[in-house]
Amino acid sequence: PKFYLPMFNQGTYRAFEIKGDSMLPLPTGSIIIGEYVENWGDVKQGETYVVISKSDGVVYKRIGNKFKDNKKLKLVSDNPVYEPYEISGEDVLEIWKAKGYISTQLPVPAPEPTMESLTSMMAQMQRSISKLQSNN
Repeated sequence: PKFYLPMFNQGTYRAFEIKGDSMLPLPTGSIIIGEYVENWGDVKQGETYVVISKSDGVVYKRIGNKFKDNKKLKLVSDNPVYEPYEISGEDVLEIWKAKGYISTQLPVPAPEPTMESLTSMMAQMQRSISKLQSNN
């Protein structure tokens, strides 16, 4: 179905329903309004996008790098429990810049980290530090 949102009158837009808690405080079931990105070189580090890929399908993530630098996208969750990951440009089918969202729930704060998640984050930081030290 098509519907009209007056604030989005120029460009190509599409709505995507997101699932899961990786992008808290946006709750599962939120609908992301995305503007089609024609030139992937325009993707900006630190901003949120809906990425459609062959391997992952539809994901809503923050971009952690500039695509034009290495032809890969680093996808970062706002919830620190989830680790960032990379996908190759060949795997990407479409990119949509998040312009707004619709939700029937008011956002809730991200959950307090558990001892298990803190331990996991510490282990990841130790691996990252070791990797940096071995590269020098």
